[in-house]
Amino acid sequence: LSSLSRRASRAFRRAGIAEDVTERRKALEALRESEERFSKAFHSGAHLTLITTMVDGRIVDINDAYAGTLGYAREELIGHTTLELGIWADPEEREASVRKFQESGKISNHEARLRTKQGDTLTLLISADFINIGEAQHLITVATDITERRRQENVQAAHIRLVEYASDHTVTELLRKFLDEAEVLT
Repeated sequence: LSSLSRRASRAFRRAGIAEDVTERRKALEALRESEERFSKAFHSGAHLTLITTMVDGRIVDINDAYAGTLGYAREELIGHTTLELGIWADPEEREASVRKFQESGKISNHEARLRTKQGDTLTLLISADFINIGEAQHLITVATDITERRRQENVQAAHIRLVEYASDHTVTELLRKFLDEAEVLT
């Protein structure tokens, strides 16, 4: 065989399979971009955001806004349950929230009282929904701290009660009522 024939013969013996991976690359890039958008929205948002396991309420991820509002570093919270940490001001309130979630499949604008690391009680307005991570169901919760708003509403209601009380009572009775109201508000 001539040299030319041998080269041609070798060229024909080499075979391969070519696969166009353009679509796969586009899909992977779109997935990466979607994950990046979610991560940035989750971690840099002003709303308090938390992901917990459905099985036991174990904290999988929490943004700095939520952790900071509760007085913790993220690392102190991740891997623990809210019950272990004593975050719920009333654990029965947590059970009621879980039941409500199980009945309706989500929670929208539900008031919850949580306790900070320092022991202060906060009032949060929470919304929660399912999120699948891998094969497991999780709960994503977004909350807004309405503690100050509730305090202002309570002060305003006390003011209205005092004004209504003042029209039918003496100054001494009004002063006594004022002191009672002030004690309730503190």
